Amino acid sequence: MDNAPAYAMQVSDLATSLAFFTENFGFTLVEQKPDEDVAYVLDSDGDPLLLVGPATQDLPSYLSAPKFVVNLGEGVGFGVDDRDALQAELISKGVTDLQVTQNRLGDRTLHVKAPDYTFEFIQPAEHLFEELLSLYTRSMNELDEALAGLSEAEMGLTLDEDSWSIRQPVHLRQKIAEQEVQLGVIPQIDGTCRVCHKSLQLDAEFCMYCGSTVTEHPKVCPNWATITLNDAKWCPKYRASLIA
Repeated sequence: MDNAPAYAMQVSDLATSLAFFTENFGFTLVEQKPDEDVAYVLDSDGDPLLLVGPATQDLPSYLSAPKFVVNLGEGVGFGVDDRDALQAELISKGVTDLQVTQNRLGDRTLHVKAPDYTFEFIQPAEHLFEELLSLYTRSMNELDEALAGLSEAEMGLTLDEDSWSIRQPVHLRQKIAEQEVQLGVIPQIDGTCRVCHKSLQLDAEFCMYCGSTVTEHPKVCPNWATITLNDAKWCPKYRASLIA
């Protein structure tokens, strides 16, 4: 092949994988070299890919930079516009080992068991810009809650020797915040302070200008111990009257 691909996938049986990928995933065979146990294909996005069997020698010589190799059992992901249509198509072809998951952002993923690999076909959820900002803010708040009270030793814990410690994403978050400052990104605001009347940062408990609490003397439902706003007339959870 004149133009060497930059990516390769190792397979345990070239003929089996090639048949499955072309029949079910829309891969296109460009050239096969049985004596060298390799096949040049175009994947479902039209990108060149080298399938590599166990008998292949000197794998890097087949690839151009960056010479990326997907090892047996690793995850393989593709973006799709219509996950439902792809799922229906695969089922019609007799592919039954399927699973659908959805993450907290609403992204839906179709997991398809194939020879040596599980393919993930991801359909991203559509969000308004304001929704993305809200999700980002909520995730940062949840991170703060998870990290609260951890010792220095606990901040250095890792799942294994090759994974990040707890401290590393915190440092990454700090770097992102510094870059946002340099870019002039302004924190979201929500209302004004009841004392100094300056803008309140979204989800703040105290005014960043005068230090006053956002809510003055919160009210507690005497029946259900639910915390409410100071001028509330009804319990927000159980609708009990708060008027004495």
